[in-house]
Amino acid sequence: MLVVVQFPICDSRVFFPGQTARLQLPEWPTPRFEVNPQFVRHFGPAALRRLGANPAWFGETIYCSARRALRFDALPSAGGRNDELYGSPVCAFRRFFSDGRNAARVEVGVHLRRGWRSSLRSTARAVGQVQSVLDLPTHVQGMAGPAALMAQGSPLARLYCRASSHRSTSAPVLPELVQDGSPVCVVELGRYEDVEPPDDAVIVDESQVGGISAWFTWIRTGVGAVGTWFIGPQPPISTTNLRTLRLALLRLHSEQEALDLVLKHIQRGDLPYAPRTPAGDQLEDYLNQMIHLLRRDSRFSVAQRELIAALAASGAGAAKDPDEQLDRLRGARRQSLRQVENYERERQAQRPVTVYSVEEGGVLKVEQQNISGGTFYGPVINSIVAGKIDRSFDTVVNSSAPDDLKRALGSLHDEARMTVAAMTDSQQGEANRLTDALTTFSEHAVKDRPLQEVVRAAGREILEAAKIVAARAEPILGAVNTVLGILGIAGLA
Repeated sequence: MLVVVQFPICDSRVFFPGQTARLQLPEWPTPRFEVNPQFVRHFGPAALRRLGANPAWFGETIYCSARRALRFDALPSAGGRNDELYGSPVCAFRRFFSDGRNAARVEVGVHLRRGWRSSLRSTARAVGQVQSVLDLPTHVQGMAGPAALMAQGSPLARLYCRASSHRSTSAPVLPELVQDGSPVCVVELGRYEDVEPPDDAVIVDESQVGGISAWFTWIRTGVGAVGTWFIGPQPPISTTNLRTLRLALLRLHSEQEALDLVLKHIQRGDLPYAPRTPAGDQLEDYLNQMIHLLRRDSRFSVAQRELIAALAASGAGAAKDPDEQLDRLRGARRQSLRQVENYERERQAQRPVTVYSVEEGGVLKVEQQNISGGTFYGPVINSIVAGKIDRSFDTVVNSSAPDDLKRALGSLHDEARMTVAAMTDSQQGEANRLTDALTTFSEHAVKDRPLQEVVRAAGREILEAAKIVAARAEPILGAVNTVLGILGIAGLA
């Protein structure tokens, strides 16, 4: 079994009007890799993909290593107590890709070595194996402490922002325009690993994807649920066709997340849009091109429409109401507005989904969750909690606060959503505590003369509530301290 985890990163600085600190090297999507290879600072040098890629897939042949950016703690060795259930994990690759524009991604592959006699026999075992990989302790360079693999999306995005920015320049770095999207997992099953999809999995018509078995479901980890594709060969499917489908799924996910994040940056006001200017035309061209590509029936010899339909049916295609995005694009060409509006409305619905996990003893646990806005909403994200966060953010957007403060508070609200999403039913009280404190913090932060004692107390309350999810404490602390720094208030320890 090969488990591949992708962390999409959107760098919208390319659309920002005026000069930014973003570096022009490496020369993506085809950086130099032979003599004196180009490299991404803190990640690694450029290299040629050993097995190559479909020539039609521009930008997939060359990557930069990500070994320096992310490393594993000592991986469990074979023969351990859980080896029969989980196998023996071996890191297969850590890679960084970029399309040279705004869509970048970090992909991590982990092999689970097993003999054919230990091949998979049940859905519970397959889910348990994937969970074991997604919860592996890892480190991101320059970040404090280990965290589960699935929690490293935001740290990797921050590291990339630092790595891709000039160290000495007066141009703005704009870290708010470099953001990680929702991760995805693709599981490539081995020849003898016969796994039955669970009842609520969304199954793709095999005839549309080269005769390969492919299904999508949600798996719970310690930091929330992760959308997971299972793809496996049915004899005599070749490994080439299987790999082609895996690459197509990862590419599609990266493009969708990048597009959604660009629209989010527009909606939050981080990315200003000026119609009929060079920067505005570039942004319009990007939106038109990507929406057109994502609407195509097939790409890379794979039925793309079938894959997108499966994601929509599973709840992974949800997005927020597009009205504010469209307001930010007022003045754009009518055709561009219509395309963006149609695309966003197709992704706006909130849907209930089934999330699977394995408890002690290999027992399969089934939960009902909600997916909305591209974000996993766990059992504690009911309409009341979600509404509190949205109303709190509306207060920020509608205030007369400076733009940098609005951006910082927007990032804090994003971190709060991710934190509450990782909470369980038993932590409902902490979720309410966090959102109540977030409301107080935001209301006072945007005032002309915020009371330092009130803002600090509310910030401390947010942090204390977030600490119940260990992996989320550091991002919340960083987001709170960013706001306090803008207000001229001493940060929290």
